[in-house]
Amino acid sequence: MNDFCKKISNDIIKSQGSKIILTIGCGGSHSIASHLTSELVGTFKNKKRKAYPSISLFSDPSISSAISNDFCFEDLSKRYIESFLGLSLMLVAFTTSGSSPVILNALKYAKEKNLKSYLITGPNKKQSALKYTDFYYLSKFSSTSDIQEDHLKIVHKICENIEL
Repeated sequence: MNDFCKKISNDIIKSQGSKIILTIGCGGSHSIASHLTSELVGTFKNKKRKAYPSISLFSDPSISSAISNDFCFEDLSKRYIESFLGLSLMLVAFTTSGSSPVILNALKYAKEKNLKSYLITGPNKKQSALKYTDFYYLSKFSSTSDIQEDHLKIVHKICENIEL
């Protein structure tokens, strides 16, 4: 966990705010992705730290429902990412199962567009998402609630590292 957290933290710090950090997840993982965004834009503990630009994809229900209706739900992540192309981006994806079609599509599209991506996921043996990401963390836990709690610890460790 520590090596992964150091890697992502260092990449965020090195960007000096020049990259927009896109976070993504579905269901409970979306909440964790949004939590990371709120800590990056707001603060974790150090109120004097500068804000890092971050957007949690799917947080606007009007956009999400329009894309899902006009295209299809599986294209939701691709369409969101596409809207930011041309800007310097980094993708941080959360998925408990490691097999969410929406998250897989986001990682595939990020790889196709040469965006650096990070995956934080559970220990699922069918980890097809791993081949589409630059760096990943596999939780050692098997229950959904334990995996999500582990992912939240990752979020807090990333923020602690940024604020050192």
